[in-house]
Amino acid sequence: MNLLKTRCSLLTAFILISIALQFTTQAQNEQLTFKQVYEFGEPRILERLPTIKGWLDDEHYLEVKKEAAPKINCANTAVKA
Repeated sequence: MNLLKTRCSLLTAFILISIALQFTTQAQNEQLTFKQVYEFGEPRILERLPTIKGWLDDEHYLEVKKEAAPKINCANTAVKA
């Protein structure tokens, strides 16, 4: 009886893992080019996160993004104390 429970649990775990892996393998349909992988070609795969320079007040912060022309964004946040 105990052996049957173990086999049933292993089979269930195997089925659940195989279903999860099937969804993750279908997520990437587009092939990467040589330049994207090795020479940082466009379109970029990974982008830099914006730098938070500081707070203007209790609800707004300064965000700096690295682009061709430096750009500063003022973003509003909903901070609850």
